[in-house]
Amino acid sequence: MAFAPTGSNRAVFGVTRSTSTVGSAGSTRQLVLHESKLTKNAIAIFEGLNKDTATDIPLHEVLCNNESILKWNWLEEPLDAKGAAEIAEVHKDWFSTFPDLKLVFKDVIEDGPDKCACRFDVSMTSLTTGEKIESESGLFMTGKDGKLVEG
Repeated sequence: MAFAPTGSNRAVFGVTRSTSTVGSAGSTRQLVLHESKLTKNAIAIFEGLNKDTATDIPLHEVLCNNESILKWNWLEEPLDAKGAAEIAEVHKDWFSTFPDLKLVFKDVIEDGPDKCACRFDVSMTSLTTGEKIESESGLFMTGKDGKLVEG
């Protein structure tokens, strides 16, 4: 998978953690590049979330400031949270319902230091029904100085 720069001074980086076939070389692990602070912070926060860290506001402040907005538009009633404390509260609610919730980033595409698109696997078990749920999801983020502006 190759990504070409667009524009005169723009860098676009591809990130993957999956094994794939590349030409006649056969299977290979592609490079994992985390160039921007925004991407590094997002991966650290989301992959580091668990039942114990979901309410950790200083952890959320690694990625979020008081103006950061995180949106969940795929819900029946879309939800927005603003700032590290509100985002942590939403994460707390998620872990109350799905105590083993886990996010694992698979791919990230960066468009310079302030934009990235992430694809990740989600696995969780409902506390009320015992149903195991596995899916794939995505997150598009804009940022400034390594902090989430909107995602």
